[in-house]
Amino acid sequence: MPKWVHEKLRFVFDDGIKMICHFPDFAVYAKGNQFLAQVKAAPNSKDYPTLTIEKNSFDCSMNLFKLKLPVMLIWQVEDGELFAQWIDKVNPETPAIDRTKTNGSHTPQYNIRKHELIKLDEILSHA
Repeated sequence: MPKWVHEKLRFVFDDGIKMICHFPDFAVYAKGNQFLAQVKAAPNSKDYPTLTIEKNSFDCSMNLFKLKLPVMLIWQVEDGELFAQWIDKVNPETPAIDRTKTNGSHTPQYNIRKHELIKLDEILSHA
């Protein structure tokens, strides 16, 4: 989404606007399959057992899944490798730390355990 559009919409607290702001990044057609891909970067994740995703982003993707649209979550980790999982196969956890009491973004997040993810190539070969 263009930055100028995102800036106009990001403070509108409406479910429709949330869906626009957090809609998955790509519609993918791979090996005879089609799905929506929510792609995240995790450049500093090497020493942590979890990866993060914004709560609104996860909730948007889950709502699309409930409409029978397949959604895959994909993270690019520090070495450039891609890990993924179907949204209905992960168990989001609310972090123990209250984000409103930290430096940086106060955006609510979920943690996703790395052991729930599979290399993207492997997951696509079984899709």
